[in-house]
Order: sequence, then structure tokens, then C-alpha cells
Amino acid sequence: MADETIYFCEGRKYPKLLIDNYQFQIHRREEKKTRWRCVNCNKTKCTARAFTFGKTVSVHDTHNHGFPKIDSNIVLVPQLVKLIRKHNTVQEHQH
Repeated sequence: MADETIYFCEGRKYPKLLIDNYQFQIHRREEKKTRWRCVNCNKTKCTARAFTFGKTVSVHDTHNHGFPKIDSNIVLVPQLVKLIRKHNTVQEHQH
């Protein structure tokens, strides 16, 4: 577990979470934690997930796609957190 910087940005309805240049959207909120899923979960069946609870973020599974383009006009809000990686968050993308 290491201190790392993650980012939040505005989404259409809810904020998005950026970790290692990958975007996550809120999937479910519970009392003490929020479950996030990759924004490409429906398009590519990506199983990457993240959980936030307080200043701790746990990332699970690997992405099955390359980095999505991030609009350069998006305002990113940095936050220093304890980041736990359950698996590598980057998987080689096959062209």
C-alpha cells in the first residue's frame, strides 16, 4: 500500500475517478464505501473495479483495453490516497 495521487473530474451526473489514466464511474454507493467500475465496462466487458473508503482506494482486476482519450479541457482534482492494487491495473492491449 503506497501513497499515490488519484484524480476526480466531473461526469454528466456524478464525478469520475481517474487512476493510471483510466476512468471509473460510480457503480454503487454504500454507507462507508463507493464501488466504481471502468467506464468501458459495457463496451469492452472490462472487469476493472475500484473501491473508495475514506482516503483509501483499492483497485481490482486489469483493464482489457488501451487508454481512453481524456478531454484536455477537463478539470482534474488531485487527491493523495493510500492505493491498494489487487492486480495489475494495466493489461497489454492487443491491436
